[in-house]
Amino acid sequence: MAQHIGNRITYLREVRGLKIVECAKAIGIHRATLSAYELGNRKVNSDWLPRLANFFGVSAEYLLGMREYEKIFPAHNFDETFLEHNNEAVSNAEFYIMLNKLTPKQRIVLFNLVDEMTTRDKQQIT
Repeated sequence: MAQHIGNRITYLREVRGLKIVECAKAIGIHRATLSAYELGNRKVNSDWLPRLANFFGVSAEYLLGMREYEKIFPAHNFDETFLEHNNEAVSNAEFYIMLNKLTPKQRIVLFNLVDEMTTRDKQQIT
């Protein structure tokens, strides 16, 4: 049985480790709109369907439930127009995705490194 588009959007967002707010910002839509799509309370219009598919690296057919399975491409599969309008959000989302690929131990090491670097920068400024 095919899932409705909202279930697929939720699944793809969660696979990438993104919260609704982060994902909506990266896509360029309001959080409430994305939430309504996920809950099935709002239909995705024809303008947003290709943008969502492109963002998640899947086909529109997969999102619509016309295909049961699809290879899910990396989240950095964005077209040039999308990147021009959402560069900062995409960069933040991609960074967040990369962080989620780290082990808990690697995250601690990275956190300590960033903390050390920012502390050192603050000390040099004062």
